[in-house]
Amino acid sequence: TQAFSKALVDNGLLVERNATVRLPDGREFNLNGFFVVDVEKFIALPDATVIEWHRNGWLALIHQHLISLGRFNDLTRRQAGRNAA
Repeated sequence: TQAFSKALVDNGLLVERNATVRLPDGREFNLNGFFVVDVEKFIALPDATVIEWHRNGWLALIHQHLISLGRFNDLTRRQAGRNAA
């Protein structure tokens, strides 16, 4: 985990993000200071790095992370629905 995290940082792939979640009742809450993989920087990695990361099993982790980010809105909607019930 430490080597993987270091590789992400060393390659400048992590960017800080903030998100505001609005609940159906109008309440809002903020998620601040979390880090995500920057897709453009990820795509621009040199071929040698991609091969090395593939062999280390790290590419799958990044893809899972990006898929998870894509589901973020669904997750907040589901949670809001549970809170309203």
